[in-house]
Amino acid sequence: MKKLLLISALFIFACSSDDGSNDNNDNNNNSSTKKLASVVTLFPCSGCERENSYLSYTNDRLTLLEWDYFVTDENGVIDSNPEYNSSGYSLIEYLSNSIRITNDNGFINDVPVNSDGSWDNENVVYDNGYLTSLSFSEEFEGNTDSSTENWEWYNGNLIRTESNNYYNGSLEYSSITDIEYTEYDDLTKTIAFSAREESLGWSDVVMNGILGFYGKSSAKLPYKFTSVENSIGSDEFTSVLTYSYVFDEDGYPIQVVANQESSNGFSRTTRYELTYTN
Repeated sequence: MKKLLLISALFIFACSSDDGSNDNNDNNNNSSTKKLASVVTLFPCSGCERENSYLSYTNDRLTLLEWDYFVTDENGVIDSNPEYNSSGYSLIEYLSNSIRITNDNGFINDVPVNSDGSWDNENVVYDNGYLTSLSFSEEFEGNTDSSTENWEWYNGNLIRTESNNYYNGSLEYSSITDIEYTEYDDLTKTIAFSAREESLGWSDVVMNGILGFYGKSSAKLPYKFTSVENSIGSDEFTSVLTYSYVFDEDGYPIQVVANQESSNGFSRTTRYELTYTN
């Protein structure tokens, strides 16, 4: 089953330090306006749950997002169960005060947006176009699940997120993530947004970043995410997620390597390939 992210909450209510770059291309003075065309996970990918995303545009606006969803075992073999190996698409329409997203199953979600394209919702707070807090609450059979997320920005980059999940008012889970950046501009306008959950190819996250539902994105490409998580009844869990990049001649990342190390001994390296269109 796909993991649920707090940054996908809009679909419930209607997403500089030493860098790890291995390319010497300076992309900070680039005037190219390429658009992201695909994000694909390269194999082998051991024990992965991922989506590959394919994007199409009309008049420079994203209008079609196709995806392949898959799960692999510890040997990198894709699970043949249709529940863990599927595909689909979303159509995007631009209305006067909202963006309509129609999924392949016929579900229609009209997302209200502000004049800058950010999600217009009373549970979301922005400061000069940057998202600073997000919350939601849902009741089911007399019980209440709620979450809050606070974002801290510095020099146009998201440097810390703090998340708290509650059940009937009692704290059940909390996490703090500190973020460090490379010296390279994020010309994609979405990698810095999606990389923090190692969700680089997930279609909903890619779409949220490109459409700007959560306001301005970080200016630079991320290098390191250091997360500390606490859950009731469990030991503290820490993870470090680092990124490195290979760029094309215009300074756009065409390969991304994500390396994850966790306090429970888990480690994994995932490689992505990105393509672009003009």
